Amino acid sequence: MLFLIAGLNLKLTLLLPNLGLLALTIGVMLGTYAIVSYGLLLLLRFIPLQKSIDLKYGTVLYWGRLRGATTLAILFSLGPFPQDDNFLTLVTGVVLFSALVQGLTLERLVHWLGLDQPTFINRLLCMEATLIARQRAAARIPEFQQGGLFS
Repeated sequence: MLFLIAGLNLKLTLLLPNLGLLALTIGVMLGTYAIVSYGLLLLLRFIPLQKSIDLKYGTVLYWGRLRGATTLAILFSLGPFPQDDNFLTLVTGVVLFSALVQGLTLERLVHWLGLDQPTFINRLLCMEATLIARQRAAARIPEFQQGGLFS
């Protein structure tokens, strides 16, 4: 609902003249979040008894964080103020960038980082589960044959 309200209030004529500012806003946003995200990942490595998060997973967490809903809610709660159309344009531009660019490239990032492939241990566990299921099913065949459920 919030994004519908933003879309209805957006003046597309303001988007083109503010593309440079929008690009700067997105760059600063991505840069500051990268500093915070990767900085916290680094700090986690120094906490005793805390398992650190692999950098690949940290990258997915960083890139997959969709932005904008909270900012839009705050912006709408302020009411009219000078330059509110420009703020709405920038915030909506960030939301569009987040949803379209980050949201649509996240799957490719996961694939590129190799996180869509199960680990060796997970493949072994899957094979073991399949083997156990087949053994249990085979063991029940005589029971089904006696009950007339299986010929």
